[in-house]
Amino acid sequence: MFEADDPGVHVWMVDLNGPTTAAEAALSREELDRAARFRFEADRRRYRAAHAALREILAGYLGCDARAIHFERDPGGKPRTAGIEFSVSHSGELALAAVARATAVGVDVERIRRLPDAAAIAGRFFPPEEAAAVRANPECFFRLWTRREAWLKAEGTGLAGINRQRPSGWTVLDLDPAPGYSAAVAFQGQRRVVLYRFTAAG
Repeated sequence: MFEADDPGVHVWMVDLNGPTTAAEAALSREELDRAARFRFEADRRRYRAAHAALREILAGYLGCDARAIHFERDPGGKPRTAGIEFSVSHSGELALAAVARATAVGVDVERIRRLPDAAAIAGRFFPPEEAAAVRANPECFFRLWTRREAWLKAEGTGLAGINRQRPSGWTVLDLDPAPGYSAAVAFQGQRRVVLYRFTAAG
């Protein structure tokens, strides 16, 4: 899927209401255990669907069966597999998977919803200028949140550093994958971003 000299970032949009992908049978025990921790069956189903789609997408890049993909986690908890950089996020009925070869990458998506405590959350987790922006306009909360979380996922540092200023050298781009959702993708340097719509094989 990448040309030999392609330095771009590919972002795949996955409809979690779509047909069940056969790759669900390839989910690892860890993935199944994580899915089982969700309280509601709808959330368990969405998690399984998102991670099955991720396996199918990565298998296309790596030229292997989805069952052959093995994930490891770095010290910050970021999942990795040999030969490719990736990130996955899901919210509501939508998942995004970002894939790259030449850069660390992070993606985040959030279903936009009423959030009465947006200003309080921003005051706790955002730098002062962004917290002030949310106090002035609560509707910008999800845009700012997805930008920040995408960058932290790319770094692999987790939410512990969410109120830091973003270091130089990182690019964060807003995405509008579907009505009612806010999303962002982060990577190092300047790269072409291409959006694709995932369709389950078979």
